[in-house]
Amino acid sequence: MFKLSDKVVDKKGHVFYIHEVVKKDFGKGLTDYFVLYPCFKEDFNNGFTSFVPASNADNLLKPIMNKQDALKLIDSLAEIEGYGDIPPKNRKNFFDQVLANSDEYKMCKIIKSLYEYRQQKALLKKTLSEYESRLLDTLSKIVMEELSISLDIELEKVPEFVENKLSFPFFYY
Repeated sequence: MFKLSDKVVDKKGHVFYIHEVVKKDFGKGLTDYFVLYPCFKEDFNNGFTSFVPASNADNLLKPIMNKQDALKLIDSLAEIEGYGDIPPKNRKNFFDQVLANSDEYKMCKIIKSLYEYRQQKALLKKTLSEYESRLLDTLSKIVMEELSISLDIELEKVPEFVENKLSFPFFYY
């Protein structure tokens, strides 16, 4: 399914491109591996590479969304609803389950939920938990990176692009 120079997303939401295919032995004999380089180097140490078994790549990677899907996702943000009032002690497990699927739309629903929680807490002069705050930042970054690649625009311009398309901000910092 994947080929050289394809841009892909791993299970953690990082965006890579497939640089080459090499044969490596990581203890189970010679196997073909995709060598992945990060598209956004600030996420990793200089010179970082990732090796993904070519035979299992379909389970570990997904193709980057195309431009049409990226624009469709942005359009859907105008009507997106958060996940409602999930009790705080259940949020982490629920959000972790949603994240396991690497679904951009569901990630945006979590972003919306966390933004709503942040607004509710601000009224009480409280802040998001450390986990929720980190998750909001991480998910926003993951979605913005994929949109950046899909739409071929600079990462820093994604929030403005989305805001111009929707007439309101979606990525909050």
